[in-house]
Parts: sequence; C-alpha cells; structure tokens
Amino acid sequence: MEQILITVTLLSLLVAIGMTLVAWRLLREERRRSAARIEMLVAERAAAARPESDADIIADWRRPDGADPRSAPPAALFAPTAPASSPAGLMLVIATMVLVASAGLSLIVVSGPASGPANSTAPITAAAALPLELLALDHARADGRLAISGSVRNPPTGVGLNTLVAAAVIFDRNGDLLSAAEAPVDQARLDPGEESVFQVSLPADRPVGRYRISFRQTDDTLVPHVDRRPPAAADREVTP
Repeated sequence: MEQILITVTLLSLLVAIGMTLVAWRLLREERRRSAARIEMLVAERAAAARPESDADIIADWRRPDGADPRSAPPAALFAPTAPASSPAGLMLVIATMVLVASAGLSLIVVSGPASGPANSTAPITAAAALPLELLALDHARADGRLAISGSVRNPPTGVGLNTLVAAAVIFDRNGDLLSAAEAPVDQARLDPGEESVFQVSLPADRPVGRYRISFRQTDDTLVPHVDRRPPAAADREVTP
C-alpha cells in the first residue's frame, strides 16, 4: 500500500511540474503577443498623426459608435479591457492545486503511522499481551462462600499491565452456573517479570462442582493466561 501511495505521489508531482511549465510558456507567449499589439497600436497611432486628408483619417479611425477617436485622450485608446479567462491562468491554477495535493499526500506517506514506544498507561489488546502465567490457585469454603486465591506472573517478555482484574465463575456438579465475581489483583501495575496475588470471593449456597478463573483489564480487554501449575488445568475441581 505504501509503494502505491509513493508511486501516485511521484506521478502527481510530475504532472504538476509539466502543467506548470506549459502554463508558464503560455503566459510568456501571451505577454509577448500583448506587447506586440501595444507596439502595433502605438505605430498606427503615430502613422495616423501624419498629415492626411480628413476623409482618410475618418475612414480609418472612426469607431462603430460614430465618434472620432482623435478626440479621445491617448490613455483611452489603450485603456485595459475586461480581462478574459486565460487558458494559461486556468492551467496555472490547476497545477497549483495538483502541487498542493501532491505535497499533502507526500507528507502522509513520509510521516506514516505514528511510531515509538507504546504508552505504558494505555490499555492493551488481547493480541498485544503475552499470556499471563498462573503460578498458584487454591480455594477455601467458609460461611456459605467460596474464596478463590492464587498468584499470577507477567512474563519477562510481556508488556506492562494496569488495573488487572481476576474474574471467577463457579458451577454446580451438573455444570450449571452458580455465581460469578471479580476482584483486582493486589498489585495495581504488573510490569514484565513481576508477580501478584489475587483473591475472589463468591457466594456458594449450593454444592460447588468446579470453578474457572480468567483475567481482564478494567476496560473489558481480555488478557489470556497459561496454567503453570503442576499439573496444568484450566478448570479446578472443588473438594467436598
């Protein structure tokens, strides 16, 4: 895509330069013709000033309205008329517009997308984050509730995470959903290589069969994780 934009920009610049040269040549030719016309009118005016018969002067110089041009001041004879639309001027305007458009397109191509280090405080997407490492996971039942705790690590080659949240879901022995809850991990920011513990408490007024843990950021961006416990298990069975 970038190569296409560069090619289009170069072609636009060549067209603009060509149109500018043509417009400049046309303007120069118009100036020459205008100067030649003025010289011719001056020469004719000088020739008309020579002694001739009045009939010849009137026949040569009488205007369509019947007025004698000899009575008009010299400045009136060469007064500028209303400017007509010039092809050269129009081409010059078009060439200027093409040059401006080409310059804008070149700026876009050269600048490209903004690059540089990612903002450490900006939320990340699931595709940008490396999987977290679940190091430990345990649970305890008390007073009709199930407390799920554990520890998680951001891999050394990962990216910094802000406001990481642990979410837990519990199911009964038939696989039906009982309840769900979430809580932020203890460490507000988890830089690469750092670990943090977490704990989520859920109501469990009925027998619990298993539970599942996941992680996300507060803007609902899911953060994948891998189980590093021996043995690895995505779902944890609850002991009676």
